[in-house]
Amino acid sequence: MNELSKRRCPYTYYTGDLKNLPEEGDNNDIRVLFLDIYLSGDESRSDKEVKSTLVPVLQRMISKSNFPYILIYWSRHEDEHKALVEEIFEEDLKDRKPIRSLSLNKSDFFTLTSEPTPEFDAKVAELWDNILDLLNEVSVYNYLLKWENIVHSSTDKTVEDVFNNVGDEDDWEISANDLFKLLGVGFAGKQYFANDATQQNKNSFYTLNKILQDTLEHSIEEVDGINIEIEGDGNSLDTDLTNKINSKLLTQPEPNTRNYPGTVLECSDTEFGEGYKANVFHHVANYRKIENKIEKENQGSSKNQINKKCSNFRKKMREGWKKIWLVVTPLCDHAQKKLEYSKIVQGILIKEKYRGFLDHKSEAVFISPPFRYDEQNYVMVLQLRNFLSFNQIPEDENLEIIFRIRQSLLAEVQSKLARHISRQGVLFLDYR
Repeated sequence: MNELSKRRCPYTYYTGDLKNLPEEGDNNDIRVLFLDIYLSGDESRSDKEVKSTLVPVLQRMISKSNFPYILIYWSRHEDEHKALVEEIFEEDLKDRKPIRSLSLNKSDFFTLTSEPTPEFDAKVAELWDNILDLLNEVSVYNYLLKWENIVHSSTDKTVEDVFNNVGDEDDWEISANDLFKLLGVGFAGKQYFANDATQQNKNSFYTLNKILQDTLEHSIEEVDGINIEIEGDGNSLDTDLTNKINSKLLTQPEPNTRNYPGTVLECSDTEFGEGYKANVFHHVANYRKIENKIEKENQGSSKNQINKKCSNFRKKMREGWKKIWLVVTPLCDHAQKKLEYSKIVQGILIKEKYRGFLDHKSEAVFISPPFRYDEQNYVMVLQLRNFLSFNQIPEDENLEIIFRIRQSLLAEVQSKLARHISRQGVLFLDYR
């Protein structure tokens, strides 16, 4: 622990006593786990005894979501119980297996009376070299650790930059209070004073987030030691995984208000939903591509047969679709309570496999990147001609909030919507 402190490595120490361990399932962020195989004492034990003690402790220390991490373990004899440790992580704890492990001889560091050996300093230096070698074996893990440290240091720098020179020691708290409130006012405007304390403080956090983002990006520009190219050709990834990550990039959990910008509501009203076929689907589907596909697969068929198969294909496209409303009200209008009407664009969520049969060229159609929702891969397709407004979006049981798109995606939608609304057209004559 002293060596970790010297190197300013944050750590948590556990004795192995179950009553002092976190509850199983608690989130943690262990990146390197130092483990004494025997947990307490140095007397030799059988594999069965070691396993019965280790497994319950490790289940509490390492959660299923704690990944990736590396394991460094030792006992009085190097590689003693090595096969057992490997067996534990292949069978009992396969869902929390380390990406790398290192076995050490405890006797190289401490005597039987727990005093440092004469070679202690040299062995510790060697240990740190071995740890760095482990990290360098998995460059992507090494870079993830660097990124986590950059985030931490950027957060610290943001607090220092904003609050370090506020007032003097005697009145720092008063001045810091005023500045913290001012940050909230900067985000919410006059509406800040009408909000409750929780929302006021959130508004201050939002402004700090903006400053942190700039600090973080600058810190990343200055980082060094990341000159090893990450190997990989993408063949190990599948569509479900990339779309699941896209869900993190493009969407966020549902908000608590249906008027919040970026909110996506699913319309399940059967009567109202019937209009989506003519008013939305008809304008976003690429009928020519569908027809070309059917004709290619059914050469020699009559026109009526082709038309019927095209109709069936379009019907398949609508199977499992979700009819949606997207709130496109500017965020500043919502935050500062300046909006009199919520602005809505109608659209659909349609399965990604039909993305190639949508109209990608129309100025009135917006198609999102694919993402995963409700265990399915979708794209969000908006028909920008269907632009609605409400004083308040109705509290209707047939309008269910399902998620919210992130600000970057909302800005893309708003930008294309603005271009569509403000288009002027060109007057010209075409004599052929």
